[in-house]
Amino acid sequence: MTGLEKILADIRAESDAAVAEINAKADSQIAAILKKADDEAEAACAVIREQSERQVKETAERAESAAELERRKKLLEARQTLIADVIGEALEKARALPDKQYFDTVLTMAAAAAHPRAGELCMNEHDLGRLPADFQTRLSAALRAPASLTVSQKPAKIRSGFVLTYEGIEENCSFEAVFAARHEQLQDQARAILF
Repeated sequence: MTGLEKILADIRAESDAAVAEINAKADSQIAAILKKADDEAEAACAVIREQSERQVKETAERAESAAELERRKKLLEARQTLIADVIGEALEKARALPDKQYFDTVLTMAAAAAHPRAGELCMNEHDLGRLPADFQTRLSAALRAPASLTVSQKPAKIRSGFVLTYEGIEENCSFEAVFAARHEQLQDQARAILF
């Protein structure tokens, strides 16, 4: 081998060794970059998985909460309907009382509602037609002086109960008005009985 060939062979050997070293370093760097990328990808997947699980859990909790709220709303509506039905039935029963009980109730209500002065008690046409003969006497006896009421023969435009009139001022004591005025109290009583 000549000197030139030997120099060339040495250069080739050095070059091959340098290339091998560069390739080894490159392979090592590539392996490190790939490992880092794998680790980062795995960490990112873990974060995404955790976020997804949290979102699924939150969505399920919201759905459960909404379902519970809807259930409570429906239950409340059902209770309100039931209470309204009970109050409506009670009003109908009050209107449909047998004559003696009906007019005894009217007497009790009139005695409680009467003002300490003279006035008129007005009833609907149907009630005036079935009024007991002794009603005026019983009404006068039920009132405490100086209260006095005279049964008016002019029919009132109500379905049941009566209207008190004092010098042109009317006080509606119909069963409907009494039930409406005591609606919350009646609701509370019906709720206590039913639930």
